[in-house]
Amino acid sequence: MINPQAEPSALPNETVDLPEDILIVDDEADARLIVKLVLKRFLNYQSREASDGLEALELVRQKPPRLIILDLTMPRMDGIAFLEQMRADPAIADIPVLIFTAHLVTADQAERLQIPSSMIMRKSGIKIDELGNTIRQILQ
Repeated sequence: MINPQAEPSALPNETVDLPEDILIVDDEADARLIVKLVLKRFLNYQSREASDGLEALELVRQKPPRLIILDLTMPRMDGIAFLEQMRADPAIADIPVLIFTAHLVTADQAERLQIPSSMIMRKSGIKIDELGNTIRQILQ
């Protein structure tokens, strides 16, 4: 898991002029908090949160975010079912999704999810600067 006390080693001190709207979807409150801290403290991005895929779909349909950071294993509706429903809705199908999961995602699974491997990050051992830099690159 990410260490929220760790200082970012490679994140530039500059912030983005316009805050981005990013949706964090994870059933673990601690994981959501850590990602939210990275987004706010180091990138100056705004975020919203959902604890499962059903809640996330409702939020995305109300106001589509610029990026979704998605866990795969959640109650009620998991990340895979969320992606299937999202991709089936033309109004929200093109929103970029960063998979942020504790589980290993194989190349076959990534292809089935229609997610490039560069858009998949494992929670364990991730560094704050890696997460921040990946999010920044996606939104450029």
